Amino acid sequence: MYPFGIDQFDYTYQVAPIVLIGGLAGQIPGGMLSVVSFTAASIFGSVVDAALGGNSLDNFVRFLPLAGSTIIDNELGEYPFANQQTAANAIITRPLTISFRMLAPAVGLGGFQAKQALFQSLAQTFQQHNLLGGLYGCATPAYYWDSCVMRAMRDVTPEGGSTQRQVIWQIDFEKPLVTLQDAAQANNVLLSKIGSGTQLTPDGTGAITASTAAPSVGNTPFGQSPAVSPPVQGPGAGFTDFGSISQPGAGFNDTGLA
Repeated sequence: MYPFGIDQFDYTYQVAPIVLIGGLAGQIPGGMLSVVSFTAASIFGSVVDAALGGNSLDNFVRFLPLAGSTIIDNELGEYPFANQQTAANAIITRPLTISFRMLAPAVGLGGFQAKQALFQSLAQTFQQHNLLGGLYGCATPAYYWDSCVMRAMRDVTPEGGSTQRQVIWQIDFEKPLVTLQDAAQANNVLLSKIGSGTQLTPDGTGAITASTAAPSVGNTPFGQSPAVSPPVQGPGAGFTDFGSISQPGAGFNDTGLA
């Protein structure tokens, strides 16, 4: 059994599907912290428990994944290419998105006070975590989105759908194309190539990439003339005005002849 008598499925996917990674959780062993650490804090549970005579986490805060989340999201390049066949096959990868619906009604005596305290704490926690560069892991029964960033948290309670207001909240996450882990991996590969002596050449945009082909020995760099040693001259040899080599020890006259 899991905490508060909630079974495994409910706890993993409906009570604690959001995990804080890094940021505020950076000092915790493992660098991860479940959202249930804030939504099920004893101060909130005790207020509601007193009215209901037992634990009420199952009815107080729950998360449901919304339809429309993406696992693969590509866009076709429709702008001009060298030819139409290339344009038709161009794939542009887009960031993945995942959204949760957070159900948080006020329950029982003192429920509104507990709810307001919860949202004050949760909003400050999320905001501070975001400012520290923290990421999120989002679990659903079908897929797990890791290294996500939070885009928004907003009230989506429909008009006239409940006697309470601000009961349903939507939290949007996005998995970016490049994460710190991806950047670190690319940096490590580049440093490894530098350490191994691989030649690095800038591309057309000036970016440094590792060249796969080492330069051939004796190749002349572009824009430089080959280094050619001057011809060895005999002792005392000189040149005439017409460029011919004079005899060793010979002098010059006005016509270039010794």
